[in-house]
Amino acid sequence: MTPSSRPSAAQPKTPLLNWGALPTRNKRPARRPSPALLNSIHYHSITATMDRDSLVYKAKLAEQAERFDEMVSDMKDVAKQPQ
Repeated sequence: MTPSSRPSAAQPKTPLLNWGALPTRNKRPARRPSPALLNSIHYHSITATMDRDSLVYKAKLAEQAERFDEMVSDMKDVAKQPQ
């Protein structure tokens, strides 16, 4: 092999690190959680500490107000409680 046909050890054909191609961080500000998510978290933390009777009462009120998602959530919490 002649010296001119041998690849140079000092300069690789492709660079090992291409710093210009690294992804940049997103410059957008951090998003806040939505108010609905915060209300849901607060709602579920409150219902976890309520006793069975108050959860049943709350589920009945939710049913009368046609807030069926809350009613189902309350009754699930009642079912999870030990008897």
